[in-house]
Amino acid sequence: MTLFINVFIAIYLYYLFEKYLFRSFIFLIFMILLGIVNGFYSVYKLIFPKNKK
Repeated sequence: MTLFINVFIAIYLYYLFEKYLFRSFIFLIFMILLGIVNGFYSVYKLIFPKNKK
């Protein structure tokens, strides 16, 4: 669920940028990839929490 939410947030941010700034297919691909990477990182942090000693 965390992964999908991050991707949807990235796509939503792209549409906000598209509405007010410019339209670019490459920027859409970049935002999707950024959402995927951020989602995998969030899932990794959930699965392997940092041990505090």
